[in-house]
Amino acid sequence: MITMRDFHREMSPYKMKHRHAEGQLFLLRKGLCNFTTASSAWLMTPYKPCWIPPNEVHETETLGHVEGTSFMIDENLCRRLPSSSFVMKGTNLILAVVDRLRTVTRSSLREGNLFEVLLDEIAEGEPDRLHLPLPRNQALRNLASAIYNHPNDRRSMEEWCTKLDIPGRTFIRRFKDETGLTFVDWRRRCRIIRAIAMMREGHGIDAIATKVGYHSASSFITSFRRMTGTSPHQFAIENQLRVGH
Repeated sequence: MITMRDFHREMSPYKMKHRHAEGQLFLLRKGLCNFTTASSAWLMTPYKPCWIPPNEVHETETLGHVEGTSFMIDENLCRRLPSSSFVMKGTNLILAVVDRLRTVTRSSLREGNLFEVLLDEIAEGEPDRLHLPLPRNQALRNLASAIYNHPNDRRSMEEWCTKLDIPGRTFIRRFKDETGLTFVDWRRRCRIIRAIAMMREGHGIDAIATKVGYHSASSFITSFRRMTGTSPHQFAIENQLRVGH
């Protein structure tokens, strides 16, 4: 059995850590949302569906006003679906299916067929890049939290090694083993994700670049384009954000 509902939350922040017996797929049509599990943190932008398997503890935090659609999927139907949560790239097919399911007659043959396509799309979903793998080691996890909360901290890897009292080679190996990314790549991705969250507040590019640790707007724009494939202004337009000039 699959049930569907539309949702919206107003501007006040909403944050909840929980789990549920069913699987869940939800996507935003407006707004931004932080989504976190024990092993990963994601920034959800509009039309990027999020899959959550049954009983996985997760936390959602809305950033301002959000609107979207949620599907609760019976545990028995989830056996063919991924066993870990992730935010996926929004294909034209899955977005079209979600839109059609919002208007189709309930409990009809057509609805059942559309649900089958939806499940197939979840099973074949490709993870979105606005994703931060989280280290398991507590010292490295604390480091990751510090960088996330203070993305303008420009301390070098060597300075962090000294602070954590971890030899450089050990740090490099352990961080890559636990996140799949080098420290430099992880911090770059973190800074871009934090920058996108700031866009909704209307900050200009120069201000955002400084707030996330870049020495110039041009270097920030280059990193942003490398990760997202587009400029900050174009990204803001496509995702209904309001970055300043």
